[in-house]
Amino acid sequence: MGKFYSISLHGAFANVLHMEKKKATYKILDEEVLDIHELPRYLANKRSFYIVVDTEEALDDVITVPSVIKNKTVLRGYILKRFKDSLPSKNIFLNYNKLSEDKEESTITYKIDAIDQKSYLKKLDLIPDWQEIKSATVEKFAFLNLTRKCFDTVKGYGYFSIFTHASTVTVLAIDEKGDLLFERTSSTLAGDDNSKYLNIVEEVTQTIAYVQQQFRSVEFSTMVIAGSLSFDDQAAEHLHFSTNLAVAVMYPNTFIDGLVDEEPQHYIITLGAFLVDKKDRFLPDKVYSLQEFNIGMQLLLLLSVVVLGLSSFNVVERFESYSSELERYETIKARLVHMVRSTDTYDEDELEKSYKHLQIAEKFLRYHPTDFLLQLKPLIEMLKPKGYNFNEDESGEALFRINFQRKFQTLGELYRFKQTFLQKFNKINSDNRLEYIEKSNYKKLEFIVSISNKVVPKQPAPPRRQI
Repeated sequence: MGKFYSISLHGAFANVLHMEKKKATYKILDEEVLDIHELPRYLANKRSFYIVVDTEEALDDVITVPSVIKNKTVLRGYILKRFKDSLPSKNIFLNYNKLSEDKEESTITYKIDAIDQKSYLKKLDLIPDWQEIKSATVEKFAFLNLTRKCFDTVKGYGYFSIFTHASTVTVLAIDEKGDLLFERTSSTLAGDDNSKYLNIVEEVTQTIAYVQQQFRSVEFSTMVIAGSLSFDDQAAEHLHFSTNLAVAVMYPNTFIDGLVDEEPQHYIITLGAFLVDKKDRFLPDKVYSLQEFNIGMQLLLLLSVVVLGLSSFNVVERFESYSSELERYETIKARLVHMVRSTDTYDEDELEKSYKHLQIAEKFLRYHPTDFLLQLKPLIEMLKPKGYNFNEDESGEALFRINFQRKFQTLGELYRFKQTFLQKFNKINSDNRLEYIEKSNYKKLEFIVSISNKVVPKQPAPPRRQI
């Protein structure tokens, strides 16, 4: 994850934490509270954003649908139709997660969450570069995932997690498996500190009583409090006696480095932004498209690097092969020169003869005519060649030509021999580098064929100068 920004947008303000992950802990590098209109300029040229947006939920419910409905578009239409009377608009951002499946009844139960898309996207538009959005969600899911990170369920018991900020109260009911059973966010009546305290305590107590009444099969053992409520010992004591539940304070300092004492309570939602599960996110299609585009570009870049690496390796390998051949050529040439120098002096005719032999030897070294003969071995074994020519023109190209000739007693023998000979030649000439010229005389029952191959030699590099 490296360095990233955890951002919560609440009302007219934005809380921003610049963080860095180090192994299992997160270090806070910087913290800012900004006016929401200052956020785009602050985030310019920055990367990796985890965002929480405050918005009212349009829908929070559970729905059971036939298991045959699995297509996303069809399922969305089915949900909208079921809840059309309770939805203020069809312009919603829908999030649904599978809870269970009843194979006998052929039904699937989903947890449904929906928010107003217009107000949600208006807040997200404050982020200058959507390609850098790694996660985006609402406050409920940020608080839920932070709660799971800070508190483990007691075997056989669920628990309540409560967050208060100003006059807003959020109550989450979580079962013994860690699944969210119920959520309620409400605003208490404003007033002096004492009346506000009483309103909050009453709201929490009534919500817990309602949940315990609705979910009688679940036993709850603990109440985890966070936010402004965690500062008030009197309120915690009152809640303990009213609900008969143990009270614990959410304390993320165990994995957060940079905040001390009660400071994390001011950033509860912001700290939950980077802990949100993928299934709890509300990411617009545009963000997914940008992420897919970015992944595609990275894969293309990686492929380019791989191709470049392979090409470089091939170039190096060919250069090493060329250097080896050049060294072999220089060695043979040195031997020949040594041989010439160590040979006794002869008369002019003998020297001329030796010189021609050297020229022939050098041609053989350059063109390897024996390779051509080895290639035609199946034909030579079939018919001894009549003659063999090797010529080099002024451009340095060499022409190898071998001639075959044989007389027959009957035309059938000539034809059968020709077919066998041609089949072997075609097998040898799979790369079409040889030229086959037939000049057979069928009246004289004479088979005449010449096969040639033109070769352009590789010129060795000039020897390096010794300094």
